[in-house]
Amino acid sequence: MDGQDGGGDLHVRVVSRSFVRASSASIVPHVLAVSNLDLPPGAGFAAAVAAFEAEAIRCGNQGAEFVVGEASVALASLALDHGASLRRIQLPYGEELALSVQVVSFACGGFTVAWRTNHVMVDGSALSRLVSSWSELARSGTLPAGARPSHDRRELTPEPRRAHAAGRPINALTTEQSFVRRLYLIEASDMERLRHAASCPGTGHRMGWWVNRRQRIAAPALRAAVRNYAGNFTTFTTAREVIVEEVLGLPLRDVAAMVCEAITAPDYDEHLQELVDWVEEHKT
Repeated sequence: MDGQDGGGDLHVRVVSRSFVRASSASIVPHVLAVSNLDLPPGAGFAAAVAAFEAEAIRCGNQGAEFVVGEASVALASLALDHGASLRRIQLPYGEELALSVQVVSFACGGFTVAWRTNHVMVDGSALSRLVSSWSELARSGTLPAGARPSHDRRELTPEPRRAHAAGRPINALTTEQSFVRRLYLIEASDMERLRHAASCPGTGHRMGWWVNRRQRIAAPALRAAVRNYAGNFTTFTTAREVIVEEVLGLPLRDVAAMVCEAITAPDYDEHLQELVDWVEEHKT
């Protein structure tokens, strides 16, 4: 089975595909240290659940996918940008999989490991923590209790008859209903035109940031509970709209202060509760 990158001379041949189940904590001793990691959702399947009208993870320990592939070129021959390197070695995987770990070896002897997941299960921060935890476990054979991924949602409970703020619209649960994804051919002249439009006098400008709420929760008990929470816990925040010339004329420290204010100003405890309540209200 061959996976092609859609251009160039890079071809990745799939050598094997297998499923690795999460081992029971009661098994002593474990054969592989990395199987000790408590990641049952990662070994589940994402499936459509009619009651939720969206996908959910069914934790039947069907197994996380493990793929081994061989690339036809040397690792050093790949460009360093994302589109010309990482995207070219990622192998297709089933939409129902919660986790696909893909190891690709190269002609030079080097290799890459790609961790691919379903956003129903985790956000980027949680996936990065998973990779770090797995690496630490593989290196040392142990993992501190405080570093283990947590799937405990008991602190994320809805409040009865509590509506989310009308001024803060929330997208529908399903991505397909919330977003439209299109591919566009962008010429160099188009980019230059956009740069010129963004620099024109009087043009408004707004920037946004993805914020990991795990470090922004103020309530001590809740913050401790979600510190290692393996789920979707990222929110989007924006700064006030400003004129381009205003930003260009500000010292760098003032621009940094503007960004800091936009990120720290929201009440993340309140926003989190609103999101939990909204999901609870609309899941049926």
